[in-house]
Amino acid sequence: MSDWNPPASAVHVDPAALDWALKHLLQFGDTVFVPKSFEYKAIQHSWEEVKQWLVGQDLRNWAALDLRRLLASKSMIHWNACCLLPWCTRSAIN
Repeated sequence: MSDWNPPASAVHVDPAALDWALKHLLQFGDTVFVPKSFEYKAIQHSWEEVKQWLVGQDLRNWAALDLRRLLASKSMIHWNACCLLPWCTRSAIN
């Protein structure tokens, strides 16, 4: 696998996409396997500040973390092995 060559200019997220994402998370959560995170309400409380900070980030400096793996109860005696999409973190590229 070859090395990734980042774009020459900064990459920023679209503010409208962030608005859609927050609305979706507040309505549905990020998975059906665990309850909605309380952090989404906290983010909603300071949404304009959080959104402006996210829009200002150059996504070339971010990297995905490993998958989140967990067991989710399917019934009283059955479990599902789940792999959730990774979160992102600021990388050491800065």
